[in-house]
Amino acid sequence: MANIDQAFGLRPIAKVGSAPGGTTGTTKYSIADNQSTAIFTGDPVKYKSDGTIEVATASDALLGVFMGCFYTDPTTGKPTFRNHFPASLSPGDAIAFVADDPDQMFVAQQDSVSSNLVAADLNLNANLVFGAGSTTTGNSGVEIDSSTGATTATHQVRLIAFYDTPSNDATANNSNLVIKINNHSLGSHTGTVGV
Repeated sequence: MANIDQAFGLRPIAKVGSAPGGTTGTTKYSIADNQSTAIFTGDPVKYKSDGTIEVATASDALLGVFMGCFYTDPTTGKPTFRNHFPASLSPGDAIAFVADDPDQMFVAQQDSVSSNLVAADLNLNANLVFGAGSTTTGNSGVEIDSSTGATTATHQVRLIAFYDTPSNDATANNSNLVIKINNHSLGSHTGTVGV
């Protein structure tokens, strides 16, 4: 059965050692005004030098995953909760909610470009592909870069397992995997070598 090719970023599902569906905590971080890139739910984010956060890029250390934001709308003056933060917006008080626990696990789709991650690749590390998010749904366009599976300690995520759901065919392209951030800004090192 073919998997649906629809990137959605990283979705929190559980913490290491807990059952799926467990509580996901978030921490508040400031977002600078007039960002050149929008931030979408499911986008991995990183620290900026001024202490705010922005969308990460391939091979960056990751702080966590954006789960929405709050700000005062600069046009209406009203408090606004959104699942994405628009580019070039300058509210002056934007706060992001970030799933930043180093033990948080996520589900993400592999891009299946050039190669396809298979069962033998589990416990390797990989980087991410940063596709554009959707201003309609607010969802991220980030996927696992399936061609980067390796033991490299600085790769962004660890491949834990294929997501166990009937609609996910682990042997087909664009399957969903359970992952954990490997190169985490709040971790005590720059990642662990894959197995």
